[in-house]
Amino acid sequence: LKSDAAGAYIARGLTYEMMQKYEEAVTDYTQAISLNDKSAESYNGRGVAYDKLQRYDEAIADFSRAVELQPEASLAFANRAGTYRTMKKYDEAIADFSQVLKLEPEAADIYVERARTYGAAGKTDEAIADLSKAIELQGNNPERYNERGIAYSVLGNKDKESLDDFSKAISLN
Repeated sequence: LKSDAAGAYIARGLTYEMMQKYEEAVTDYTQAISLNDKSAESYNGRGVAYDKLQRYDEAIADFSRAVELQPEASLAFANRAGTYRTMKKYDEAIADFSQVLKLEPEAADIYVERARTYGAAGKTDEAIADLSKAIELQGNNPERYNERGIAYSVLGNKDKESLDDFSKAISLN
């Protein structure tokens, strides 16, 4: 009965999140945790709601608890990485995105997120490498070529590569 109730609170919390009612989502996830404090899903969900409320330290704490409870849960690592990036804690974000890639090596979207984090940290070469991997995994995505073209532009000495990527993005649109 308790796990059924916890599941209902999780489902309602998720619905509140989709409605952008994050305080209500926090309340429901907290209730779910009080019924089952071993649910990584509850901590992850509440972490997302805290993140949306810009309560980043609480979000990090909940994502960390979700990771402790379920170390193979790539979603909690990805969510924590996103919050770290928002907090400009780039090394921590990169480490978490790297952990997701260990769990899901074909996750092109995570290569893109890590590339964006590398870019924010001023590590353009690493960003280009990750965008190249994303292109390898998702060859016909014009956004990936466009992003890599921008990264090449940032380097300043990669005009040909930049133009080639922008041209490829245009041809794919």
